[in-house]
Amino acid sequence: MMFDEFVRKSHENWSHYLKLLSDGINGKVKKFTFEPNGYVLFPTMILFFEYDSHFVMELTGASATYIGLQRKVAKKCGPIEGYYRCFDDNAEEPTLVVNGPLYMANCTLLQDADVDGLSRRFPVISDHRESVWQRLGGRGPIFKPTSGHRYIALFNCFLGATRNHYSRCHYILASIAVERNVKSFQLQELYEYCHGLKAAGGMKEPKEAVGIYTAPAPDWSKYLISAQLMSMVLSGGVRETTIGSFLDNHKYLFNIVFSATDMLSEIELPWLEHDGSLNQNEEQSIRPDIFIKREDGYCDICDLKLALINHKKITRGTRARRDYIYCVRDGISQLANYREYFTYKANAQYAQDHFGIKVQNPRLILIVGTSENSIKEEVAQASRSHDNFDILDYDTLVSLAIRGSMK
Repeated sequence: MMFDEFVRKSHENWSHYLKLLSDGINGKVKKFTFEPNGYVLFPTMILFFEYDSHFVMELTGASATYIGLQRKVAKKCGPIEGYYRCFDDNAEEPTLVVNGPLYMANCTLLQDADVDGLSRRFPVISDHRESVWQRLGGRGPIFKPTSGHRYIALFNCFLGATRNHYSRCHYILASIAVERNVKSFQLQELYEYCHGLKAAGGMKEPKEAVGIYTAPAPDWSKYLISAQLMSMVLSGGVRETTIGSFLDNHKYLFNIVFSATDMLSEIELPWLEHDGSLNQNEEQSIRPDIFIKREDGYCDICDLKLALINHKKITRGTRARRDYIYCVRDGISQLANYREYFTYKANAQYAQDHFGIKVQNPRLILIVGTSENSIKEEVAQASRSHDNFDILDYDTLVSLAIRGSMK
């Protein structure tokens, strides 16, 4: 099977199934009723990964109503074991070797993990402590599939590990990995089995709905979204635009953290006026990741970078000469360029007339890194020469969102 066909068929099957669930909850489909024990949250995005030997799809996001699935394709990846690793240490001591089809739901699988540390970074894991499998010692992927295993299907599962006092977790609402040589009819049968529409190979048919999250309280979505966001940024396989789309689907996180009334993503604004130095070889427009609309109607500007999980620190140099690494400085330069755009009257008027964007003395926010590579004291020292910019890591963003939701 070609990757494009896998993407298309997966998107079609999940869209159809989730619509059935939604209609069943609302009583629109008599033959497919579903009465959840709690508050149902539907995914908003379907991610696709192309590995050397496998294709993988994963559902993410949380919405009280089904609004469809936004389709996003991640970067091309290497060995499939990378998907099941919490740390990119290339260790080859898997927790489980998968020799055949694997269907697993509502489990937490940990490898030498600090459970309390995981719970602090991913509070939603506290709802899954009744089904925890812990392997003490050893490093490597949680799963290592062998050739011919067919598929790995995971639903509402946590994969977690701890290294050097840092805890990472991959929360999986729904994920299916198939070998690249899967046939079209085999993939269709697999989805029909996982969705409870048909038995497969004599295996017991799943009894409960999958691909949705049943929360104990209405505001639980903030914990779920926080876990999914951190899983996404720590994976290293998604693009900045995917992170931006995820945040755009869950705007209330920014509303909580920045007291925002709205956020606008990926708005392209042409340079109508400038200092004359812009030539044809340079970008003729700006495209900030996010405009954060304040209560006074004006906007702050936010740029997103990756978590940089392969960098030990986002800073460099000794205390006296502390600065940020190139990727962070590049983000700061972009923000400065966006700020300059609005110093020209024609540009500012265009943004206001076409998109309702008003900018005056904006707060410039760069979201980059995690608590693992953002050392508070060193970030403060590096910011001495960039004192008009706010550098925020993803862990802090999530923490502020959770604390805000509890006020």
